[in-house]
Amino acid sequence: MTRKISSMGANTHSGINVDSIKNMGDAKLYDCVAETVKVMGETYCESCKFETINCMGESYFESSDIGKAKIMGETEIKNSKIKELNAMGNIKVVETAKIDNIKAMGNINADNLECGILSVGSKSGNFFGIIKIGKFFNTGNVRLKGNFFGETLESVLSISLDGIFKFKNLIFLNSLKSLCEIECEEFYSLDRIELQSINSEYVFIRPFSGSKVKNIVGSKVMICRDFSVTDEFKKIPKNYSDGIYEDYDKDVGILEIDLIEADEIYIENVNVNCIRGQNIIIGKNCNVKKVEYTNEFEASKDSIINEKIKEGN
Repeated sequence: MTRKISSMGANTHSGINVDSIKNMGDAKLYDCVAETVKVMGETYCESCKFETINCMGESYFESSDIGKAKIMGETEIKNSKIKELNAMGNIKVVETAKIDNIKAMGNINADNLECGILSVGSKSGNFFGIIKIGKFFNTGNVRLKGNFFGETLESVLSISLDGIFKFKNLIFLNSLKSLCEIECEEFYSLDRIELQSINSEYVFIRPFSGSKVKNIVGSKVMICRDFSVTDEFKKIPKNYSDGIYEDYDKDVGILEIDLIEADEIYIENVNVNCIRGQNIIIGKNCNVKKVEYTNEFEASKDSIINEKIKEGN
């Protein structure tokens, strides 16, 4: 029998199995099962299972299994699973959470967060069909702190990272700052960065004034102004369209690096103390103190190379 619960004011529901719950006010839900839930107020969910839930207010989920969740307000998640989370507001993960797909507009503090895709910001300013804002919502600097594990982390906002980040793919449209060691398979940065180290199979960085990286280690490293969407980039699981990244264009500056070590290296607009690799191409506007290579080497006449050493295979 179809059951729909609709109520006004603060309400508590326990042990119900219904098609839908709609509450115009704060709601506390314990051991509830429902296909759809809508709450206009603070929401507390413990040991619940919902297909979809929309909350306009602070929300708390503990030991719950959620399909799709849209939250406008602060969100706290403890020992829960969510297939898709759209959240405008800060997110806190206590102990652990598994979320397949996250679109977030706010800081995230996580004890342990396992996810598929974590997207920070909003494409075209339209955040899950509720409000329309500028091209990119600007909260200043968004911070991710804690232990994060997943397939792809992408951000269209300025972001700082503090903790452990184990993702296969990292994509940053805006500025990035972190004291963490960055480890991944593919790394893309299209704006200003301040990092200690990057260890990735493939690295693409657009150089900007004020950008600094201590060490870059990988198989292939590209540092240049022009970014184009490759077949490999298209294959990366992500929420934002490829065009957002390809259309992003700013004036470049000089990137400061201590060490670059990779098999294949191409750089422009870089000041670097040492480069080590097999095949190295130094483009324009570079100042390199030392190059060590084992196979091929090319350098633009617009760059300065203080020392060049070809080592035996």
